[in-house]
Amino acid sequence: MKKWIFFFCFLALPAMGESLQGSFIQKKTLVDMDITITTKGYFEAVSNVGFLWQPTSPSGSGVLLTSTGACQIRETQKIPFPETAAPIVKTLYNLFNAALTADETSLQNAFHVKKNADEWQLTPQDEALKTVIQTLTLKWSDERPSEVVIKEASGDISHIQFQNVTKGGNHALSCER
Repeated sequence: MKKWIFFFCFLALPAMGESLQGSFIQKKTLVDMDITITTKGYFEAVSNVGFLWQPTSPSGSGVLLTSTGACQIRETQKIPFPETAAPIVKTLYNLFNAALTADETSLQNAFHVKKNADEWQLTPQDEALKTVIQTLTLKWSDERPSEVVIKEASGDISHIQFQNVTKGGNHALSCER
């Protein structure tokens, strides 16, 4: 579930099929082990289509979540998630798409939303989400995502910085092999 939370950073794409893409640097602090792990990679989000989160360093294993399912991406292989994961995948896709299209009403079904000028703070109200997330802070600059801070229920904290974020036309994201 934790890996899915990163997709919430893609807020406010204006139209169906509109996309954002760019690179990220994620620093995750594991409080129990007193270490910070740095991951770099790239992402792509297409409203009402899907979300790609592809680390390139230190690991090349990514995740693609679409309206029709999800898969893990290892190098050039797409490995579909099992059918038993379908209910959670659908729920997560709906939540991510709500964030992506700035559907505040749908987000408020799962989170308490507190908005400032360039920042939203989401606090889960859903019991299942509370077991994973304490707070989720979304920040953007020039109408593009710039940072996500995830405070997990475990105490771990992820800081994700986005770079070279661009809006672009229509892209095909699919778990088809």
